Amino acid sequence: MRTRILLIAACISIVVAAPAWPQTAQTETPAAATSPTLTASGKVSETTGTTLTIITEYGDRMSFSITDPTMLPADLTPSQTVRVTYQREGDGTYRLMSLTPVAATPATTPADPPQSAGENASRNESPIGDASMPRTAGLLPILALAGLVALFLGFGIRAFTRSHHKSA
Repeated sequence: MRTRILLIAACISIVVAAPAWPQTAQTETPAAATSPTLTASGKVSETTGTTLTIITEYGDRMSFSITDPTMLPADLTPSQTVRVTYQREGDGTYRLMSLTPVAATPATTPADPPQSAGENASRNESPIGDASMPRTAGLLPILALAGLVALFLGFGIRAFTRSHHKSA
């Protein structure tokens, strides 16, 4: 009988504590509001009315969608070195935010070229905006855990005192 009561109490505790589990909001927000601003630099490969493609110093091709054609300088030429500021869109494409021509410098080889595409992305991109984590945790899970502990301690003490009273 005691085991059944403890099992029921444990199930009720889990049901009560489950809503307190940390959750993230599943709201739709525009990509520009949530996506960090990144930068990359390289030589212009090609431009069209809607895209700009550069080749980074590590040999990666990056294409950017252009939402405002006036962002591109009129004298932009292939092989010109540029620095772009962009954001990742939800579908994985890059949206050009700004473009700055860079003065030509003597060609240098990178001291330690990356070994994989993942390293390429991390070297060419640097967040400009706020890099802090969102505050999603609250006190409710801690309170639920404290309640669970108190509940089990109460049942444990009750079971302990009953077993000592029966033996006396």
